[in-house]
Amino acid sequence: MAALGVERKMTLVGLVIAAVGIAPVLAGPVSAAWKAAFPDDAVVLDTAQENDPCFSDWILRRGNAALESKLESGDERQFTRWEREGRIVHWQSVAAQVTVHGNTSKAVQIRDVTITVTDRKGPAAGKKAVRQRGCGGGNFMVPEAIAVNLDAIAVGRSVSVLRLQNSPRQEEAARTGTLYGVPIRLPKTVTEDDFYSFFLIGTTERADCSWRAEITWWDGKETRTARVDNNGTPFRVSSGPA
Repeated sequence: MAALGVERKMTLVGLVIAAVGIAPVLAGPVSAAWKAAFPDDAVVLDTAQENDPCFSDWILRRGNAALESKLESGDERQFTRWEREGRIVHWQSVAAQVTVHGNTSKAVQIRDVTITVTDRKGPAAGKKAVRQRGCGGGNFMVPEAIAVNLDAIAVGRSVSVLRLQNSPRQEEAARTGTLYGVPIRLPKTVTEDDFYSFFLIGTTERADCSWRAEITWWDGKETRTARVDNNGTPFRVSSGPA
C-alpha cells in the first residue's frame, strides 16, 4: 500500500478521533485506535485552526453582504465553511492548536518549528465583521504558544521559530502570543502515550498572507518533518479595515 501523505494522515486522525469519541481540544494521550491507524509513525499530528467566532475576528469579503446578518448567530462549523468558501477571512491574526502525539515505544525529540509565508498580496477587500456576541472568557488549555509577524518574513523562506523568538521585528507578535500561553520552548521530548501541544499564531498588519509551518523531530535514527496547515491548505490571514 502506498504511504499516506501527511495531509491525508491528519484528515484520518480527525476521523479516528470522532470514532473513539475524543475531542481534539482535550489533546489527550494517543489511543489504541490511533496506533492501529498509523503503526509506523513515530508521531501523529493533530492541527485545529481556531475559527470560534468568540475568539476570532473576520473580514467579510465583498459581494457577501447577505451573509452579514448571519455572522452574529453563526457557530464555529459555519464560520469554518464560510472561510473555506472564501466569503470571510481572518482579520489580523489566525491561531491553530497543534498537538504532537507520541506513537512508538521510543522517545521522540521535537527539535524545531519553521514558518513559511507562501503568498503575500494587498489586504483583502471587504468589511470588518463586528463581534458583538456574548461570549465567556477564554479557556485555553495549552501552556505554550508562538505568534509570528508574517509581514517580517520573506515569501518562500522557511524560518525557525527559535530564530524568530529573538528577532526585534517579532516583539509585537510575541506579546500577542502571551494571550495564548508562555513562549514555546524547544527541544521537547515526547514519549509513548504522551503529547506536546501548543498554539501557533500568524499575524499581519499590512497584507493578505498565506502561510504554513513544518515540525522537525528526531526519532532516534533520522530527522523527519511534517507539514502543519489548515486541513491541506495554507493558513490565511489579512489586514484590512479597522
